Amino acid sequence: MDLSLVLVSYRHRVALAACLDSLPAACAGLQYEVIVVDNAPDDGLIEDFRVHRPEVRTIANKTNEGFARGVNRGLAVAYTGVTMTDGEGSKLSRSARA
Repeated sequence: MDLSLVLVSYRHRVALAACLDSLPAACAGLQYEVIVVDNAPDDGLIEDFRVHRPEVRTIANKTNEGFARGVNRGLAVAYTGVTMTDGEGSKLSRSARA
């Protein structure tokens, strides 16, 4: 595993989907994992990901614990020490790897 991506979400379903869709091209040639920490437990995101994006590891917080605590929860289960974090679901490109 080359990279662990920890994405913290709070009702950013559309932006998060765009970010996830950009990963295969941006991370071409890398073995990577994606961990999504959901700070909005009532929005159905985790259930949707379990069905439509089973490759994404998910953590559902019971309440909005904030970005920093969400990152820490994701890092605690990451497989690598090389991580990238994001809280708004940015689209990634290969140039972001430089």
